[in-house]
Amino acid sequence: MASGIRAFKPPLLKTYRKYIQDEKKREELHRILEVLVKKGYNLPDPKYKRTPANFDKDDENIYLALYGSVFVYKTYKIDDVFYTLELIDKVFADYSDMKDLQQWVYEMESYGKVNKEI
Repeated sequence: MASGIRAFKPPLLKTYRKYIQDEKKREELHRILEVLVKKGYNLPDPKYKRTPANFDKDDENIYLALYGSVFVYKTYKIDDVFYTLELIDKVFADYSDMKDLQQWVYEMESYGKVNKEI
C-alpha cells in the first residue's frame, strides 16, 4: 500500500524542489511524513547524496531535497485478514491516513502546472 509519487521525472523534480524551497510547504511536508512514520508507514531512501543548489545544507528538513520521489508505503503480511472483507477496512484506514500527503502532492503538481514547469 503506497501513496505519493514513486519517481520524479526531471520537470516534476524541478517543481518539487522549487515548491519545498518555500519554508511553509517544506515544514508541512515534513510534518505529514513525520505523522505517517509514527503510524508505521515507511519512507523511501533518499536518491541524492549532495544538497541541491539553492538549498541550505544546515536546514533541519534538508533531507526532503534529497528525495527523487515523495511517497510512503506499508506492506501487509498475507494472513487470515488478507483474504477477508476486513482488509477493505484496513486499506480504507490507510488511505485515510495518507490523505494529507495526497493533498500536498496534488497542490505541488498544481503549482507546477500553473507555473508551466510540468
